[in-house]
Amino acid sequence: LVREHGFAGSYQAVRRYLRRRFPGPAVQAVRRVETPPGVQAQHDWFEWRARVDGEPRTLYGLLGTLAHSRATFLWASPTMSQLAWQSEHLALFRRYGGVPRWVRVDNLRTAVATGAGPTAVLAPAFVTFAQACGFAVDPCRPATGSDKGKVERQVRGTRGAFADLLVADWGSLETMQHAFDTRAGEL
Repeated sequence: LVREHGFAGSYQAVRRYLRRRFPGPAVQAVRRVETPPGVQAQHDWFEWRARVDGEPRTLYGLLGTLAHSRATFLWASPTMSQLAWQSEHLALFRRYGGVPRWVRVDNLRTAVATGAGPTAVLAPAFVTFAQACGFAVDPCRPATGSDKGKVERQVRGTRGAFADLLVADWGSLETMQHAFDTRAGEL
């Protein structure tokens, strides 16, 4: 433009002009990935503060979403230990009514010892657990929430779907868990 037409403006001015003259598409293209029933579940931890038995506590939720049906279940725990991780997976499998072929997880240390995504080295305790239960672990690529978008969307949505339950006062974790199960059944 400078050489052929003597344009004296900046590159940003050209970009602004083109953006006004040729606006982007109104709808972005989305590729929807569907899986057959029983093939994949996506699991994700999240943390929140709640009052249990009159005192504020930090709790951790393992949110599981079945990739085919989008059925979502939430299990609460006071810790993020390997034992809690495995116990919560078993609790989710009971709620699913079976064990999916693959479970897609974040690169948490309870699941992944080193690395991330396809090159991840899984934690030995979780490998043994997965083999005993009969599922394969599918870790996500680092910093790629879209790899398990169904559960990531539910984590954001859970704050809305379970929001009143997350901020309520509870007498015990068991009472809270019963309310989560009831709400999951309603959803």
